[in-house]
Amino acid sequence: MPNGSWLSTPAGSRRRAIVLLNRVADREPGAFARLSAALTPAVAAQLRSSPLSRADVEAITAATLLEVWWLARFHRTSDTDIWSWIADIADRRARERLELLSADAAVPAGDRPDADGTGRDPVAADDDHNRRLYRGLVRHG
Repeated sequence: MPNGSWLSTPAGSRRRAIVLLNRVADREPGAFARLSAALTPAVAAQLRSSPLSRADVEAITAATLLEVWWLARFHRTSDTDIWSWIADIADRRARERLELLSADAAVPAGDRPDADGTGRDPVAADDDHNRRLYRGLVRHG
C-alpha cells in the first residue's frame, strides 16, 4: 500500500490509527465510517495494480474493510502493524478472487454452481451482500 497514507510509520499517525481501530473494535458510532474514509482510497489503489475489474476492486475493498471491522477487537495493541495487516487482507482477497475467476473460466457457463437457487452467480450474490453490510456500517455504525 502507498506509504503516504495516514497509517504509515510516523509515531503520531500510528497512534491515531491504533486509537481509531480501537474505536472500531468498541463499535463506537462513526468510527467505521472514519476508518473506511481513510482506508478506501489506499486499499482500492493497491487492488487496482492487479488484473481485477473495477467491480472486483470495489467488492474486495468493501470485503476487506468488513473483515477489518469484524477482526478489529483482535488487533488492539500498540504493536499491531495496522497497515500491513490490512494490506495482507486485501492481497489475500485479491488472490482468492483471481483464483476463483481462473477456475470459473475453465467451467462452461451452464455447468457452474448456482449456490442460492436464483440462477445468479454465487460470487456476485456474496459481493452484493458485502456491499449492503458495508454501506450499513458506514451509515450507522
